[in-house]
Amino acid sequence: DERVRLNAGVRIESVQGEFEDVGVLPAAGAIVAPVEWLSFKAHVARTFRAPDFDELYLNIESLRGNPDLDSERAVVWDAGVIVGSEDYNLETAYFEGHVSSSIEFVPVSSFVIEATNLRGVTNRGVEALANARPLKPLVFTAGYTFTHSRAEELPNVQTPNQPEHRGFARAEWQILSGFKAVRLLSVNVQTTGQTQTNLDRFGNLINPAYAMVDAGLAYKPVDWAKLSFNAYNLGDERSVVDGLQRPLPGRSFYGSLTLMTGQ
Repeated sequence: DERVRLNAGVRIESVQGEFEDVGVLPAAGAIVAPVEWLSFKAHVARTFRAPDFDELYLNIESLRGNPDLDSERAVVWDAGVIVGSEDYNLETAYFEGHVSSSIEFVPVSSFVIEATNLRGVTNRGVEALANARPLKPLVFTAGYTFTHSRAEELPNVQTPNQPEHRGFARAEWQILSGFKAVRLLSVNVQTTGQTQTNLDRFGNLINPAYAMVDAGLAYKPVDWAKLSFNAYNLGDERSVVDGLQRPLPGRSFYGSLTLMTGQ
């Protein structure tokens, strides 16, 4: 009756070439639903991520990779509860991860930013996700994550590029229609944000807090074609940088046409 669902597996990942490594990744999880409106879930896994090309070989001006990097390896677990119906529900969870060699781009001198392994990083925190559908075509979704992240060499400072607080809120209006001229019309608005982050291993450079607003429109005039238009960073936020410490792109607009065949 699906009141108890169990899953378990193992994955083996092999990276070959100038950089070689192998990860054996077991995982297991369970969901227990004693009643229709209440579920408990838990999951544990070993994770692995080999450094990418930029992290290994990038060499441009003051930004460079590190061919001596180790792969990221971690043991992660989470446990949470889901309460509510299909139209109104709330999911909360506690998570924890122990990373043996986290890869971050950090300043190693006044002029050079280099990919570096941070040893013994522990991430723990809570996450919440809420969904509400007050009307059939209208959906509200909001999420919040608190993360306490520390490395052995930085016991009193949040690890680089890891915000303590981050969240999002999204509203979507989706109309499904049998009219020939409109098979689907969808409009969405989303805002995301996070608190400030540290950019280096000494915690003396700051990536400021920010919030961004995105919007999207999808229109399906026939079953086999869909037009989409998306606008990102409508407030033109430019004060923050990405993991490579490059400024985020400003206000951006994208359009696309999707053609579908078959079912």
